[in-house]
Amino acid sequence: MGEAHSRICLAGEDLDWTGGCSILCAINMKMEVKITQIDGERIVIKSNRVNDGYISYLWSNIQCYEPKGDVYDYAITALKVFAKRYIINKGGICINITSEIPMKSGLASSAALLFALFSELTIFYKIKINKMEICRLCYETEYTNLHSQVGMMDYYAVCRCGTILYNDFQNSITSLSNIWSSFRFLLVYCGESSTKLVNKQKLDRYIRRDNDFMTYINKGNRLVENLRDSINRQNSKECIDIISDYERIMDKYLHVVNDKIREVVNILYQEKVLTVKLTGCGLGGYVFAVVNACDGEKIYKNIVRKGYSCILTEALV
Repeated sequence: MGEAHSRICLAGEDLDWTGGCSILCAINMKMEVKITQIDGERIVIKSNRVNDGYISYLWSNIQCYEPKGDVYDYAITALKVFAKRYIINKGGICINITSEIPMKSGLASSAALLFALFSELTIFYKIKINKMEICRLCYETEYTNLHSQVGMMDYYAVCRCGTILYNDFQNSITSLSNIWSSFRFLLVYCGESSTKLVNKQKLDRYIRRDNDFMTYINKGNRLVENLRDSINRQNSKECIDIISDYERIMDKYLHVVNDKIREVVNILYQEKVLTVKLTGCGLGGYVFAVVNACDGEKIYKNIVRKGYSCILTEALV
């Protein structure tokens, strides 16, 4: 079975494609993909995240697939990439996708799906490649074929436990200290976000060298460095303060914090959480609050009572 998990971005959104660094923490929400052989030459894809239940295509017809803006876009495109790269038997297969990760939410659901699917394809077709090569297949699928302005950080994050530093300039990963075992992450939903649209706007700003966007990059890289050092010193108080600072520069310079997100942030601070930050591309998706483990259930129930959709989770180590 191919597996991956979700992540939150502690600091460094969009620095993974502008030559900077990002810090990500794995969280315990899973994505699983299982492939079984079936008769004929048909591909059947099932997902618990799509109301229609399944789609079915002949291998010979997948080139004609029209994107619908759902999980199947990623699955079909990944199959195209895989079949072009490797010689495989195009007999009938059923792909079962089981996900705990909400879609279009800033929680790396697309990266987790692609990594889990490519992992299962290599198992099913007995093709030996390592995690780094699978990450490159994921990037080729999403960036080159689906034309999403994404970096590499999420693919590395969804297949590794703990907290990692991704360096875009060096294309390298460094494991950082685990300081989150006595904390929980409360994820609160702020509405659907279009990663492709939001990231296109960011790319346009980057190409134009928009003043606020370039200021965000400079300030963001400094905060990422500070957060890395504080994590490795295991100074959780400093880490929490830096995460708060990062949320402020996302609002002021990146322009991805809307009124709904500000509303949720204010509600969470009323519950005396330690810090709150948007995770993902912005203008929707989830924010995460860091809370003491002993307070997690109480704060979660309070937020649910106020009518918000939320998830209580923890670091995956």
